[in-house]
Amino acid sequence: MYGPAPRHDFHCPPENIAAANAALAQRAADRDAARRAKLRPVVERMAETMRELSAANQTVDGEALANRGFTMAEIEAHGRAARDLANRRATRQLRSGR
Repeated sequence: MYGPAPRHDFHCPPENIAAANAALAQRAADRDAARRAKLRPVVERMAETMRELSAANQTVDGEALANRGFTMAEIEAHGRAARDLANRRATRQLRSGR
């Protein structure tokens, strides 16, 4: 009953191993990209969202930002800094586009 564990000799074709490794690498890359996106400062993400809304001729207000996934606490804490950053980036883009 408690003798040696049975040995299993599993054979897996090399192409299956390569496909599994590629899938694992892609999954890790996707997870890392999502982690980097979350770590990107709220002010930068909010400023970019403000620019996107403005470029689409949409109203940029707290409700629009909340609809894009920002919390009211984030909007109140970072809204002014994000607005200033969005304006600086828009101005810089206009100046370099001449």
